[in-house]
Amino acid sequence: MTMQKSLFEQLPGIVANGRQKAERILERGHQVPLQTREWVLPAKDGAILEWIKANGRCRRIDAQAEVQPNRLVHGNNLPVMAALLAGNDAMPSLRGKIDLIHIDPPFDFKTDYPAELASGIASYLSMIAPRLILMRELLSENGSIYIHVDSHAGHYVQAVTDEIFSGLNLNNKVIFRCSVGDASAEKKKCMDSASEQESVALLEKIMLAATDSESIVADFFGRRGDTAAAAERLGRRWVTSDTGASACMRMRKRLIARNAEPFLYQAVDGH
Repeated sequence: MTMQKSLFEQLPGIVANGRQKAERILERGHQVPLQTREWVLPAKDGAILEWIKANGRCRRIDAQAEVQPNRLVHGNNLPVMAALLAGNDAMPSLRGKIDLIHIDPPFDFKTDYPAELASGIASYLSMIAPRLILMRELLSENGSIYIHVDSHAGHYVQAVTDEIFSGLNLNNKVIFRCSVGDASAEKKKCMDSASEQESVALLEKIMLAATDSESIVADFFGRRGDTAAAAERLGRRWVTSDTGASACMRMRKRLIARNAEPFLYQAVDGH
């Protein structure tokens, strides 16, 4: 009788499979360019006209601009990151350009990633491994990655992260769990609001410690848009994405309400 391997014994195979998947995605990254759907211009006054004039971005993207625009992308984050790594004539590659990546991947991906997650922690780790590998390629030499995960998966995700970033002087990891349990709808709404405020406050502290005014920050599980909101407040450039159309619209609405700088709304072809 063959004994089933423990989850820790499966980790090397999970990471190896993740590398193979990431390599396949990178090979065809240039074949899946990001499609720009619109320039989102939240400003409510004439300042937007000055911004457009100063940056030469009236109905087009200036490939020669030193500063890339902020970007909200709808699509599975694997092809999104592959496209960012590949770059194109209009938007140069972001390989090695991102100083901070913050992610808060929800543990239950059954809705958003049905083809990738069956059930349990093993398939969750199989989902996260190739994504961490692509994030590593996007990080700058002194970049940091902060990961929020469910407490049930935290030590396993840390083991996978240590394997993927081994030898690359990974400086910062933040892993915690925030849950509202079985709270009533009214109490849950209040707790969600408090959680959002606390999350943005924490993110701002992280950004101040890990970035400067020239930095690009990224979040590939955008959800509520906390990372983009914090980056806006601190004057950092940002890239965020989510596979859910409703999440992207929620982020778009939130950024408009906050009178954010103009940003691109893009999508992986097919979204």
